[in-house]
Amino acid sequence: MVQLINNRNDRSTEIAALLACVLFVCIEAMQSNTNQALALFRKGNTLLNSIAEHVGPLDLTQGVSAVLMTDIAPIFRRFGVLSALWGSPVEPLSAWFKPPSEGDLPSVPLSFSTLAEARCGIYDLTDASQGFTMAVFMYRKEVNPDPASEKVLLREQHCILAHLSQWGRKFQALHTRLGTSVSLAEAQMFAIYRMSHMVVTIWVSSALADFETSLDSYSNLFESIVREAAILVESASDLPPTDVASLQHFSFEMSFMPPLYFTALKCRSPSLRRRAVALMKQSSRNEGFWDLAQTARVVERVIELEEVDLLSSSLRDARGDPMPEESRRIRHAFFDEVVLPTGRKQTTLTCVKRAPGPELWETIVEVLDTEIVI
Repeated sequence: MVQLINNRNDRSTEIAALLACVLFVCIEAMQSNTNQALALFRKGNTLLNSIAEHVGPLDLTQGVSAVLMTDIAPIFRRFGVLSALWGSPVEPLSAWFKPPSEGDLPSVPLSFSTLAEARCGIYDLTDASQGFTMAVFMYRKEVNPDPASEKVLLREQHCILAHLSQWGRKFQALHTRLGTSVSLAEAQMFAIYRMSHMVVTIWVSSALADFETSLDSYSNLFESIVREAAILVESASDLPPTDVASLQHFSFEMSFMPPLYFTALKCRSPSLRRRAVALMKQSSRNEGFWDLAQTARVVERVIELEEVDLLSSSLRDARGDPMPEESRRIRHAFFDEVVLPTGRKQTTLTCVKRAPGPELWETIVEVLDTEIVI
């Protein structure tokens, strides 16, 4: 970084600033200062987009700018995926990574030779999917949506699902080819990427559905996510001491927290979503912008809101247990944190659900005390 600063040219200085931004985003996130980490990330993301506006597409791949393309922009793209999954989407890095359109998503290789290639693929598709779901969210907020817009979204949905299916086939082929030669840590990464693939598939498949009850048809995938996560939690005790130490406290890799969070929110089978919450609480580390205690409390409150008068519901899961009616289901949940003068952190939870009256949506805002003192 010192060498970059000493070069005394604009591009080197910008790269140094972005590297420092990455460092301090990680430091703030490790200390559970989520708002500060997100604020720094947004500034870096804005700087990256600003740089791209002043250089041509060819220049992005040459000279010192190539460092931005090959090393720094992918880091910020990964931050963007984690931020969106956390509930705080940002402007996409569209000049660095071509935005998805029909037949124009990041291509899936004919085969994966390594787990790293598979990881890049699922991050690309997750990023494209969060952009798609946000477009759907904005479309749903329109009072008189344009039918032509829905047709565009349907085409994009079909395209992303086709790429997800292709990724799944190549990923399974890689797993079959490597067989038992993988280490325990690699086997865990296979499980993590498989869970991520299932989550994104459900996410995209259900995005345009009119009702939250449509998610009940994905119960088998939700069950698989919880089963994979349970195996991961159990296998952590079998890792060598050096690997176990690396699992403690914090990671910026997507692991099983986002899939379990998604399952606990969107799977309305009472027993299955509670198993997901229990597994979240067994984790010994925070992931990305996700604070373990805060995330678990948010999920538990959403479950409480949805399960009011649960016994009177006519809907049942595969075990015959009652599930929340459509009118009780939260379609979107966003949360943010506020640090009080005493050092205690409070979480502001915003839930969006269908309104019973003429209004399309009802918004519920609550303040949760997550009992974290800094």
